[in-house]
Amino acid sequence: MTSTLNLPSELTIYAVAELRPQWLAWMAAADDDALCADAADVSEIDGAGLHLVLSLARALERDGRTLAVQNPSATFDAACRTLGLDALLTTGKASA
Repeated sequence: MTSTLNLPSELTIYAVAELRPQWLAWMAAADDDALCADAADVSEIDGAGLHLVLSLARALERDGRTLAVQNPSATFDAACRTLGLDALLTTGKASA
């Protein structure tokens, strides 16, 4: 079974400080090697929000785990593509 993190509608600089500790706790509690972030509800995103998702993916990679982004909203998809983070969308790897 894969653990899924539902990303909030607002993934901006105004939300990341509150989200980071929650996401770290989720990551620590998850027993799975493959975790998912559902981005369907993301309607606002900026560089800070993408950085937080990328940091989560990299932290999981260091632990030998992966993060796959599922159901990216058009907003999330466009932000990733604009900043060259297509790999995060297709593989969940933080290779960008």
